[in-house]
Amino acid sequence: MVIQGSARFYGEGDVLLAELGAQEGVVMPHGFKYWFESSGTEPLQLLHVAASDPHLKDVRVGPSRDAA
Repeated sequence: MVIQGSARFYGEGDVLLAELGAQEGVVMPHGFKYWFESSGTEPLQLLHVAASDPHLKDVRVGPSRDAA
């Protein structure tokens, strides 16, 4: 969820998924690869909420697309 500013969220292949402003959000399924960038002049503040499943392995993927 965008708290302040605006952001663009992209999926695989750099496909634009959403352009969001303050008080707007997006839900990504588990394992979905995405990245985001600030798209405005105001500083970007995000609220990231995640859930875990003890039966699934969570791996953060860095900018190089390798496990970080």
